Amino acid sequence: MKDFYNKVLQTGERIRETHPIIQAVAFAMCLGLFILLGISTISSSSVKRIVFYFPSASAPAKVRTEVRYIPLVRNQDEALTLQVSEMLLGPIDPETLPLFPTNTRILRCFIRGNEAYIDLSASAEDYLGAGLDPAKAFTLFKKNVFTNFRNVAKIYVYIEGEEVYRSTPVVDVAQK
Repeated sequence: MKDFYNKVLQTGERIRETHPIIQAVAFAMCLGLFILLGISTISSSSVKRIVFYFPSASAPAKVRTEVRYIPLVRNQDEALTLQVSEMLLGPIDPETLPLFPTNTRILRCFIRGNEAYIDLSASAEDYLGAGLDPAKAFTLFKKNVFTNFRNVAKIYVYIEGEEVYRSTPVVDVAQK
């Protein structure tokens, strides 16, 4: 047993003595690979994680979450447009209901200061026939935007240029 141990020690010493340059190069390459991998993982995240809330199909009062990854954009207006368009595509899970019909499109979408302005196509009004309460759809729509845009304090939603769900309704002066 002692002879075996001595042979192993001698072999280890011979390897260390005979190939120090190769060992140094191999160690440097491994170290460089790990550093490169770490830097690329930290600095090149090209997607952003977003969370969506959709009503459950079996119990519309119940809300289910869905996580998606969207491309990272530098402009807030583009990020909001991308997130809202992704939300309008509807849920991936068949056990959840979409907030608006799938043919709903964004007409305008932007952020000014801490307020978001979102103008949807006329097909957004068709959600009345989808079996989902319009107030519930609007509440979840706002929750989706507020969750993913922490800097937004107020959301104005329009359908074909007409504001919907105002906190202070507009009274038509001509009707008075």
